[in-house]
Amino acid sequence: MSYFRNKSDILGESALCLKDKSFFPGVAHCSYYRCYLLIQDIWYNVLGKTEGDISIAKNYQDSSHMVLIKEVENLIKNSGEPNAAFESKTFKRKFFDLKRLRTSADYKDEDFTYDMCCESISLSDDLVPLLKRIK
Repeated sequence: MSYFRNKSDILGESALCLKDKSFFPGVAHCSYYRCYLLIQDIWYNVLGKTEGDISIAKNYQDSSHMVLIKEVENLIKNSGEPNAAFESKTFKRKFFDLKRLRTSADYKDEDFTYDMCCESISLSDDLVPLLKRIK
């Protein structure tokens, strides 16, 4: 198992622990990075890309996260799987919903509620099996 996958699993467990302690903003943070680490695993260990590849792609896009997210979205879309187009759209929608929640939890001067916490975990739980299937 790659370190990215191991860290992803740890963040999944961390999100549940933080939820139990009512530390709801931390749940969104852990849930997002749980998925993002799997995206990094795909970038480095499945696609064989490097940090240099991210830097080159960033010249045309706005962030390293977006570079990796778009690459994984395209990988899912072009996988040849029967539901590839649907899964690609689902991945993008759910990941950006999770990113929105993480942004709210980390950067917004607003309450981060129990329901938002549960939504973060649910989105992460939906995304992880899809991301782990990519080899």
